[in-house]
Amino acid sequence: MLKEFAIKKEFTLQQANKVVNDENIVNEVLKESGLKEKVNRLEQGLFRIALVAPFSAGKSTFINGLIGKDLLSVNILAETAAITVIKYSEEKRIEIHYKDGTKDIFPTDGSEPTDEELKQFLKRKTAVQRKDGETVEIFEEKIDKVEVYWDLPICEDGVELVDTPGLFSAYDQHSQLTNNILPTINAALFVVEPHQVGQKHFMEVIQDRVEEAKNSRLEEEGRHIFFIINKIDKYPTEEVEKAEKELINILKPILAVPNIFKVSSYFAVKARMFQNKEISIDEIQKDTQIRFTDEEGFPVAGRGIQEEHIPEILNISNFLPLEKALSDYLSEKNDFLISDVLNTIQILFDREIEGLKQSIEIQNNAGDEKREYYIERLAELKDSFGEMLHNIQDDIEETIHFDLFGSSSSSGGLKEISEKIEDEEAEKYALDLEEYAGKFWNTKSVFLDEDNAVEMMNEVADKINSKINIFRRQLTKNSFDQIEQRVKKAANKVVNLFEQFEVEVNKSFEDKLDLSKKDHTSFLDVNALLEKLRYDLEKNFSKTLIKISKKLENEIASARRNRVSYRDKPGVWNWFKSWFGKQDTERIFDEVGFRKDVSKKVSQMVQDGAATLREEASEIAQYILDESIREIIENFQHTIAERISSYNSWRKRMLKGIEKDLAEIEQTKEEVILQYEDRIKELQEKKVMLREEEVNFMVNTLELAEKEVAADVN
Repeated sequence: MLKEFAIKKEFTLQQANKVVNDENIVNEVLKESGLKEKVNRLEQGLFRIALVAPFSAGKSTFINGLIGKDLLSVNILAETAAITVIKYSEEKRIEIHYKDGTKDIFPTDGSEPTDEELKQFLKRKTAVQRKDGETVEIFEEKIDKVEVYWDLPICEDGVELVDTPGLFSAYDQHSQLTNNILPTINAALFVVEPHQVGQKHFMEVIQDRVEEAKNSRLEEEGRHIFFIINKIDKYPTEEVEKAEKELINILKPILAVPNIFKVSSYFAVKARMFQNKEISIDEIQKDTQIRFTDEEGFPVAGRGIQEEHIPEILNISNFLPLEKALSDYLSEKNDFLISDVLNTIQILFDREIEGLKQSIEIQNNAGDEKREYYIERLAELKDSFGEMLHNIQDDIEETIHFDLFGSSSSSGGLKEISEKIEDEEAEKYALDLEEYAGKFWNTKSVFLDEDNAVEMMNEVADKINSKINIFRRQLTKNSFDQIEQRVKKAANKVVNLFEQFEVEVNKSFEDKLDLSKKDHTSFLDVNALLEKLRYDLEKNFSKTLIKISKKLENEIASARRNRVSYRDKPGVWNWFKSWFGKQDTERIFDEVGFRKDVSKKVSQMVQDGAATLREEASEIAQYILDESIREIIENFQHTIAERISSYNSWRKRMLKGIEKDLAEIEQTKEEVILQYEDRIKELQEKKVMLREEEVNFMVNTLELAEKEVAADVN
């Protein structure tokens, strides 16, 4: 199911290629349509799917279920605590990227390694710990990421699987995950085991991670987040159902309607490996982990499993509904790239046909005796069109500048958003942080004693750190949401201006050249323009999150250390660790005073956190206004400028062609018209043919998808 978009993408590129390579469609026409740029955007489209899970949740087996291959047999996903990215390649290889910019590649000589050789290379380079005599080396501190290139069908056509370290591992690259990975992915899959859902620590961690994932995309209600309750083959149905209800309750404050799927990754990978002829029915029968109840209620295992049971095993795995939901979401988010190309092809033909019909009408109007008259009219049109073009360019530039940056006498536009973030929203989040931390400490402080004080304060510090990270993302996301509304409002004004300009130009042509009044194909595809604007916002939001995170981690942490004198060790709130030293066992312990002192330290820690958040909000507001949004606006202005330039080229080309035909004396009017009519017929036939191919393809693709689902189920 995940290949459905890839199939549509390939078809669309083939259709575009037919037009680009059509010798009868001149390069000027292609340039005016913007087809090549849109094709390029489609070709560069990428799906990144991140998988997040505690260790032992079966994440690696889940990936195997998705790809239909026992990739885990080479320990690719189990051997490293670094981020691992699985990409498509016909030639298998592994690249280890280090934080110092160097990398190791295997193989280096172009040979074809065996799975075992890949396993040994990975083990040597990325094992979490390795003893070398008396020395223990921790490699994950040196590794930036691991890239695995494999000939996996699911990864063909731009799908990447991003495997992340376990949520609760000692080597959890939390900041790398939230700051660098989540903003770049299209979908986040949280994989959990039923018994983990009810664990208190899991509940706290998963809420924070989901909050971060939700605010890492400009997506409504976290629709890009999917939850997988794994290993349903190992748990009673009642326990799985209970885990689902608990997960819904845990997520309720964050997501109103979470996407939850209950699956058996093990069943999925085994069924698909059999379907791919990688294992035999004999191996399935000998697998003691595969046992199930058939439709009639009889238990099936061992020799009782037959080939006809394989679709049932896959059906029990529940992978098909998950894959369909994931495929539908990814297609929905990227189908506009396909429709933009296909619509552009149709508009290209419509516009050329319209121009040719106008030329025929002019030839009929002019005849032999009125050619000079229309040549003079064309000269007048050139002058008036140039003036209208200059005016629309000025009007659009003025509208964008005023609506987004305000006038010289006011701070309107984006400055208002920046001020709101820095003043109102920063204060709100700072107060929310203080309230949250206060409540959290109140629930913990009743259990405070001399032995657990450091651990408790460390937990409070971690919570404050996590909340600051979440609030930082919410502030950035809120900013982009407001910016999107402001920019879209300006975009709609620009669209209206352009549409009015087109109407005026068309009327001028009709009046000057005595043309009949008709509906015209607009040069500005409004839906495509707004979709591209959203597309650019998403990309820019991702880059902004990463840049802001890196900027603030370096600059704010440094400023905080310089401001707070009681920190002995650099880092966020590490100061309190040195406050608790070994005490004299004969001293008299003042428990009440001790509690007060600890509470004061916690209070100071919370105040520092709130101050940090206010400081970061100020940085975010300024950063977005100075750098991030200007890039979006520049992209938008560039798109509009391209359309105006293309419209200008199209109109000038039409005027030049009409002028040439009117001045031509070697051909009769009838001969010129006949040439135009032949060209119109040719373009109409090609347009109809491409549209019919498109309709037939979409119908066949839908039918094929339905047959594949039916075949898997049956």
